Amino acid sequence: TAPQDRPLDAHGAARVGSGDTMLRDRLRRDAGRQRRQATVREEEDFVNKHLAGRTCITQYNYMSYKIEQVYLTRTVEEVFGNIGSVVDYFSRRWSIYLEPGQPLLHCPTRKNRDCYLPAQVAYLTGIDDDWRRDLGFFGPLAQHMRKDPREHWEEQDTLVKGLRDRESGGKPLRDWGFYVEDAPVEPRLHQLDHEHVYYSFDADADFRHRQLPPDRLQVRKFERPPFPDIWTGRDQQVVLDTWAIFYCESDTRHVRTFQEHVGRLARQVQDENRRDENGRERVRISEPALVGINANIDGWMQKLEEWGRDDVDFSLVVIPDWMKRNEPDAYFKFKRAITLSQVAGVPSQMVLGKSLASERSRDQVFKNILQQVLVKCGSPLNDRRVIMVAGLEARNGNQAFVVSCSSTNRYFTQYHTSWRRRDGVTRMGVDYTSKPCELLVDAVVKFFEAQRILPNELVVYRAGVSESQIEALKAAEVGDLVDDDSLKNGVRRALSEQCDERRLESWARDFRLTFVLVRRNTQARFRTQNFENLPSGSFVSEDVVAQSTKSDELPCLVAPGFEFYLVAQKSIGVARPSLCTVLHSDSTSLTRKMLIELTFRLCGLYMAFPGRVALP
Repeated sequence: TAPQDRPLDAHGAARVGSGDTMLRDRLRRDAGRQRRQATVREEEDFVNKHLAGRTCITQYNYMSYKIEQVYLTRTVEEVFGNIGSVVDYFSRRWSIYLEPGQPLLHCPTRKNRDCYLPAQVAYLTGIDDDWRRDLGFFGPLAQHMRKDPREHWEEQDTLVKGLRDRESGGKPLRDWGFYVEDAPVEPRLHQLDHEHVYYSFDADADFRHRQLPPDRLQVRKFERPPFPDIWTGRDQQVVLDTWAIFYCESDTRHVRTFQEHVGRLARQVQDENRRDENGRERVRISEPALVGINANIDGWMQKLEEWGRDDVDFSLVVIPDWMKRNEPDAYFKFKRAITLSQVAGVPSQMVLGKSLASERSRDQVFKNILQQVLVKCGSPLNDRRVIMVAGLEARNGNQAFVVSCSSTNRYFTQYHTSWRRRDGVTRMGVDYTSKPCELLVDAVVKFFEAQRILPNELVVYRAGVSESQIEALKAAEVGDLVDDDSLKNGVRRALSEQCDERRLESWARDFRLTFVLVRRNTQARFRTQNFENLPSGSFVSEDVVAQSTKSDELPCLVAPGFEFYLVAQKSIGVARPSLCTVLHSDSTSLTRKMLIELTFRLCGLYMAFPGRVALP
């Protein structure tokens, strides 16, 4: 039932374009009765009064957006940078032909503040901001709509049975040339083993001698969080001497409570983690400085930039609740102010004020925050060939970057992160970021500086690219690494003064590269015959992929075109698999089964979460 003070908006799938036209017609009728003509500004204000703040779902990718403003004076004929006009883009990218003169909806997201949608492809959800804030209404509604995986799969099975019924539900589909198969595809499912994890630094010596640590140090399937165990390098300290907590003065009481708890937790961490081989403390945590700020977002930006000094080890920012509501992109602005405005970026952690205010799970929340702070200060969580992995992802928008995260040890527990500004590379109508060769050369150099050895294999995971952009990706990024041995030659030049030329020449002959595209937003869904989610570690490599690989072919070497679906996470709702596609590989030792196992292991190394996530 709806709240008593307002009726339930029942048109849950009303097209925004139609609603916009109806609202303008209504305003024009009212103006006509007054014997005058409504101005464009009046029309725009009237439309925004009814549509701004509403949520819409797009026709082409079914994603939800919040409408910030409707522009009647900006239409689909407008040209945006390299993509051309909105009409041309939707015709080329989505095969959607827009009616001329359609207004644009400004729907900024955290990743893209300049997101504009044609009204024709957006549908209202019927739930506005006031209802979302009304917990008495929206809380029970969300609870009622939430279903466990078994309920979801059973209802979906009922729907599919109705659609394939040739007498009733299936007839309209067949009239349009569509049909539903009588039975779902039943591909063969494979299950990977869940290996033990080790939080204790006491396991390090065994790993260095290529031995399994004793059973007492094993933790099965991330059964407990890592606190207070801390890992460091052999001669490395995790030091928090000068660090600051930035907060709004309205959160003073909660921040001071957090400061007191952090002091107690820091002593527990230092007591539990013994000194290193040279007798030094492996972990040293001083009391943080408290910096209260009573200003708007511009004042916050100025204060954060002032603290971006070389002597600051870390910045913890407590974002007030009012700023989160009024400034949705405050997180990214603060990150840029702390990290990108300085010559040497300061590590930082963002926390919502309401997270510190929660008393129910305060102790665990504080432990998690401190663990994440220590991880970002250099403390990782947890075959003779040396394999290195790297992740690449692009970020578009006003300030676009390509970001890399690459391992700097054999166990993939320490990483080097870097970024480059976008160069504006466009191929086949797709906007690309800087070519990745420079980033990966830098990554290999960092690996050498940390380990004094060069990796024999580099496995690159690339995210953020759809299926329609694969060919352009091969040309723009894979080609940049492979053509003319660009990556190898770049490493040889960068290490020419640190490494013997004969050693570099030998490394270049043996070096192998594998480039894997990882896609999260896939349409495939898998369930068991008992209408349950697939367990963590399940993968499918035949029947439903472009290049089917049967069980007896998994020991074969990785080759371009090899694909597999992987469910790494343990899902609360319906499990969404990730699809991995090999775009390039010249490896002489990496088998298909090894690549799947490597990908699954990397899903368990997300620094801020003791468990497995969906992507490596």
